[in-house]
Amino acid sequence: MRADAEGQTALRLRQGAQRAEKLDRAVPGRFVTGMERQEAQREAKVCSVLASFDGGWDDAERVQVCFHPDGVDAEFTAVWLEISWAAKFARVGHSDLLGSLMALGMDRSLFGDLMVEDGTAYLLAMPEAAKSLQDEWHEAGHTAIRVRLLDGGVLEIAVYDWGRGIADVEKAREPLFTTGGEERSGMGFTIMESFMDKLKVKSTPGKGTTVTMLRTIRQRRGFR
Repeated sequence: MRADAEGQTALRLRQGAQRAEKLDRAVPGRFVTGMERQEAQREAKVCSVLASFDGGWDDAERVQVCFHPDGVDAEFTAVWLEISWAAKFARVGHSDLLGSLMALGMDRSLFGDLMVEDGTAYLLAMPEAAKSLQDEWHEAGHTAIRVRLLDGGVLEIAVYDWGRGIADVEKAREPLFTTGGEERSGMGFTIMESFMDKLKVKSTPGKGTTVTMLRTIRQRRGFR
């Protein structure tokens, strides 16, 4: 079974490199890792094209490959999926998510690494797999999960609390403003704004605060 899978991967890589050479354009492929990445580079060299890679973030183990002629930009077609659950009531780890994902029986080359945060995870997947994941992936670690496609590559993160709330949001968003005394810097909102394209803050005194952060994940050029 493993030998068959390795043979199919090698064939896909060879055909991808050959198509890039024949068509003189970028040919995106699936996700690869380790030895497969080296194989992609060898096939690219044989066909006198380049192999570039992108996993969505630095140090990703699984990366999408794209074969392309020198002088032609690489194209990466994988889409972002957001996986969420009620973190207040259940704890879901990386192993729970990956285990339930593999249980769907999908080819591992169709998706990349999982990035897991509190109550949310993110996954790059090939377009042909994204719809199936949305329709079929509903549970991880005996916990209900929600999978949605990030429209237009926009990442949205919402953080809630049920604390004291903020009486003057505009004042609180000013750099260096703090109610914690001289030992506090008051740079929280400033730092969030520096990493995000848009930051929305809604707060009600005595009931809590909701901070919504949005960032457009632009197509990356990848690496070779």
